[in-house]
Amino acid sequence: MIVWGGFSPNGQRYDPRTDIWTPMTPNNSPEGRFSARAVWTGSKMIVWGGRNAAPGGQSDLNHATGGVYDPATDTWTATSNVGAPEARSGHTAIWTGSRMLIWGGGVVNTFSLPQTFFQSGGSYDPVLNEWAATPTAGAPSSRIDHTAVWTGTRMLVFGGRQNAAPFADGGAYDPASFTWSSLPSDGGPAPRAGHASVWTGKDMLVWGGSDGAGALRSGGRYSPSSDTWSAMSLAGAPPASEQAGAVTTGTGELFVWGGLNAFGVPSRDGGRYFVDLTGTGSSPCVTTALRSRTRARSTPMATDRETRATTVRTSPIPTRRTSTMMVSETPAILVRSMPRTTSTATGCAAISTTARRFPTRRSPTSMATRSATPAILARSIP
Repeated sequence: MIVWGGFSPNGQRYDPRTDIWTPMTPNNSPEGRFSARAVWTGSKMIVWGGRNAAPGGQSDLNHATGGVYDPATDTWTATSNVGAPEARSGHTAIWTGSRMLIWGGGVVNTFSLPQTFFQSGGSYDPVLNEWAATPTAGAPSSRIDHTAVWTGTRMLVFGGRQNAAPFADGGAYDPASFTWSSLPSDGGPAPRAGHASVWTGKDMLVWGGSDGAGALRSGGRYSPSSDTWSAMSLAGAPPASEQAGAVTTGTGELFVWGGLNAFGVPSRDGGRYFVDLTGTGSSPCVTTALRSRTRARSTPMATDRETRATTVRTSPIPTRRTSTMMVSETPAILVRSMPRTTSTATGCAAISTTARRFPTRRSPTSMATRSATPAILARSIP
């Protein structure tokens, strides 16, 4: 696992096999920032965008720069600035297997409104160190705090906001044909931003977020094969939350944990949602609530509760796994799976888990400020 940035240009690598943290070199690394986005290519981490809070209520410094980190050699290489998207934060980034796709975001300022929002994006090739613009024709309207997942052929974008006005629409981008198409609105989740989204290998699951008035306890399941939405069960679902962390096992399981609850307080609640991907089992249902316990361990974030760092996993990406987990701007979580059992009452798989939460800080300001949330983490589950 790689943790980088926040309010400093520093980072560390964590090896769960040895339980050891190793500092990353700061040489040639990007300028320190929070709200950056990162993807894992299979061998390197690419970081791009983000912002720095300016002192005295001045406008924040949004970045149009990034870097490629190679953990094998502990070296940084700057991403090209030629043809790169405009400086921004609140955007999304996903890895297609050969390119990083950046979309949306804006010039986000902590202490001022209105802000500037983008409908544009970019496609970055780390082998050639080259950028190409993504089209705006047919793209969703400009926004920040949306989510994006990679299906294996298309990038699915959903939700987000402009200032305090959230969206309930989205789009699908096909980089092969260089075209956008709209997602259906019928049966979809209510307008939201700061939600969690994952790709199960078959469907996109959307959960939580905020409608501008408070955190939400609802979600939706989008199937590209049928181009339809269906509601997610609320039976056993965790409490309402926004900016929660989410991971998927790639086998139809969604783990949600943490975030900010309906009172704007960092939450320690979570849940597991199971979808039968075979079509032969039970109906989708929420089966298990997650509970947390604190374990004493020294981490590079333990001394700074405001790091808002960028974190990626370095294990191989499973077949049914989207790289969006590595880039969604959510509080950091680590989920450890235990043996699975079957509930005869529901027919769904149940799982016992423990979850460890890194400290986060609730900003007392508007929804615009809350979007700059702490670190993100995704770890593949065997």
